[in-house]
Amino acid sequence: SNLGQELPEFEIEDVSGKAVTPKDLVGKPTLITYWSQGCGWCQRMLDDLRDWDKTKGQDEPNLIIVSAGDAELHKDIGLQSTILLDNEGVVSKSLGMSGTPSAVLINEHGKIISEVAVGADNIWSL
Repeated sequence: SNLGQELPEFEIEDVSGKAVTPKDLVGKPTLITYWSQGCGWCQRMLDDLRDWDKTKGQDEPNLIIVSAGDAELHKDIGLQSTILLDNEGVVSKSLGMSGTPSAVLINEHGKIISEVAVGADNIWSL
């Protein structure tokens, strides 16, 4: 388990081509969700993700989606939250996430504070 560990170092571009590193995630708890466009469960989660993305309050965690593939396709999903294109699988592997959808919660100091949750129900329970 990675519980209590710092996020591993990475630098990955988001869908607009901006580089993101773990330092960018410090300051607020963040739900890092490993997602895939070709995964039916992920597509089913999308409406709920969109709703939460639009309505979540200041005291709720940030949302980061880690996916792969074509940036343009991801821009069409309609999320305000950051979508990272981790085509090499760097982030997902280092966090121990193998299947989609899965997620971990990190705290405002960039430390991992949950086990990997797999499946929409388990992710929402974080």
